Amino acid sequence: MDLRGFGKYKKRTWYTTKKFTSEDYIAIVVSGLILLVSIAVGIFVNNGRFYNPFL
Repeated sequence: MDLRGFGKYKKRTWYTTKKFTSEDYIAIVVSGLILLVSIAVGIFVNNGRFYNPFL
């Protein structure tokens, strides 16, 4: 339960949140860039139809 954020206080079990760090924002940006590149490849290289690994 500690990994889920429970148990910060002794009386009652409360859920605690964690703030984003710079590594979290970097991971979001890199994931977005990978998504955009894959969409661009699907549209421009493969003419927007289907994924063809043999092109």
